[in-house]
Amino acid sequence: EEFVKADGGPGAQRAVAAVIALAREHLSAFERGAAALPASLRPAFLPLVLTRAYLGKMEGRSPLDGAARLSALRRHWLLLRRASKGWPAI
Repeated sequence: EEFVKADGGPGAQRAVAAVIALAREHLSAFERGAAALPASLRPAFLPLVLTRAYLGKMEGRSPLDGAARLSALRRHWLLLRRASKGWPAI
């Protein structure tokens, strides 16, 4: 209810923290299996490399502070690094 009212109180922060934790779990599950992806499919999943950085920016912030942003340089660096090195086997 607090989240729907958009007052950004502790309930809303807990809800956002729970969603971030769930997103991290799903991302970790993907990363564990990413090395097994066929090479032809890997480019489709390249944008996922930005997810961990965005989740880190969102942690500890009020849900009403606006969207998390990464600089263009940071985004491109993360994409280039993953595209050149591939997904590590975990």
